[in-house]
Amino acid sequence: MIPLLQRSTRPFPSREFLSFAISRLRNFEPILSKLMLRLWDRWRNILAIGVGGSAGRNRFPPFSAFEWRPESIIRSWPAAAAIAMRFQAAVMGYGRLHDIDEADFIVRQREPFNAEPRSQRLIEQYVTPQSLLYVRSHGATPQLDEDHALEVSGADLRTATLTLADLKASFPERRIISAMQCAGNRRADLQSVRKTNGDPWDVGAIGNVDWTGVSLADVLLALGVGDRRDGYVVCTAADVDEIDGETHPYGISISLKRAMAGDVLIAWAIGGEPLSPAHGAPMRLVVPGYAGVRSAKWLTRIELRDEPSDAPIQAKDYKLFPPDEDGSDVDWRTGLVIEAMPVNSAICDPRDGDTLPAGMVTIYGYALAYGRRVARVDLSLDGGACWVRAQFIDEDAAPDAWQRWQCTAELAPGRHQLVVRAIDEAGQLQPECAQDVWNFAGYLSTAWHRITVDAQ
Repeated sequence: MIPLLQRSTRPFPSREFLSFAISRLRNFEPILSKLMLRLWDRWRNILAIGVGGSAGRNRFPPFSAFEWRPESIIRSWPAAAAIAMRFQAAVMGYGRLHDIDEADFIVRQREPFNAEPRSQRLIEQYVTPQSLLYVRSHGATPQLDEDHALEVSGADLRTATLTLADLKASFPERRIISAMQCAGNRRADLQSVRKTNGDPWDVGAIGNVDWTGVSLADVLLALGVGDRRDGYVVCTAADVDEIDGETHPYGISISLKRAMAGDVLIAWAIGGEPLSPAHGAPMRLVVPGYAGVRSAKWLTRIELRDEPSDAPIQAKDYKLFPPDEDGSDVDWRTGLVIEAMPVNSAICDPRDGDTLPAGMVTIYGYALAYGRRVARVDLSLDGGACWVRAQFIDEDAAPDAWQRWQCTAELAPGRHQLVVRAIDEAGQLQPECAQDVWNFAGYLSTAWHRITVDAQ
């Protein structure tokens, strides 16, 4: 395993970086801390000059105001939390907590850390191990203690503070297999049409995961939700994201009706292994069938509210707009909130640009249709002129899981465009062209998947 250290190439903003560094020194070296305290007070005075004297000084907290626990920092000063977590990753080496084999991954971004497994490795197993699950981060990876507590509160609920041990002791364990897919999976196909926002994900921002946890519905029922089904479950996480130049705690929401379906989990394990920090340790939300953004990692708070979360990641991101909207002056209120994911499929082996021996070859990939099974997968060797039916590898796939497929065909010498499309039990077929589903954010890339290979 090659630990990937997240090393920042950008300068830290002075006040946040110094404040966090001082707070860490304060824990380990009292004598040095006193010297740094004096230095900080001098810096506060100097920095305050440009922002209004004593009023400006109040913008820069005193040394004693800083507390190490990430949830405390997040509530008091989100910008400081962002810098603190970046400091963890860059200086303290917490990037090692990703613990992935870089040979098996394509790293799309190191800060925040985003990486997808290489497609040929991804498709080898029906159940994706944690070591091959894509990593999607909006900020630096939090490091939470095992006894980290989750607060559950809100209208009609008794307030409770629950640790992982509390959840395990108080509620029946649930284990489900469901696919987790980033809303930006296959974004590279849309970027081949026109530029979009976001990382150029290929086909690997997805995994078919064996989750262990407790049902969120069980927790809410125990706390008094009763028969209520209107409203929203709002989740706040320990990580932070930056939107429009401002830093905010990560927050999302799903409808209470969806939360009470029984399959939404507060999860603590993947494939029987405790969650790694990169995947939300010690506990995260899992919403089968929904875009990965709704499955908040590093949970700190769950609230029952009458309205959706007003956090920027919910209100100003992960919304679908038509192709004629370029994002320059978007009214986020008009976008379609991305929740349930549409039918999709992809070729994983061979990869685009591969050279294959002419003759009989076997092609592998995945298909999925959330809430329904995939009824058929078709493969074309000539750009979509003629089609053959692929065979499912996983006939007994779980309802919200992917179905791997394979197709053996003969490739004559020359260049070939391979194309795959899936149709679900309701007769819904993937759209033919990427330009038809292009959007400025690069979400829901579900057109027929195409790759080019050479047979020799």
